[in-house]
Amino acid sequence: MNDPVYPRYKSTSTLCRELEVSPVTIWRWVKCGKLPAPRKINGKNRWSADVEPLFDDEIEGRDF
Repeated sequence: MNDPVYPRYKSTSTLCRELEVSPVTIWRWVKCGKLPAPRKINGKNRWSADVEPLFDDEIEGRDF
């Protein structure tokens, strides 16, 4: 029997560390629509692991 595939999620602090930005920047991006809103899992914000590739070009040039 195959195990279901579950999407991977990251905490806010992990996402901030990987994108090299503050939590305030993360929430600013959510507010302006640049970043999808997180999901609440067990009362904590969790971000899809698919979010980081959206910023690969900007991270390279640090245009944000």
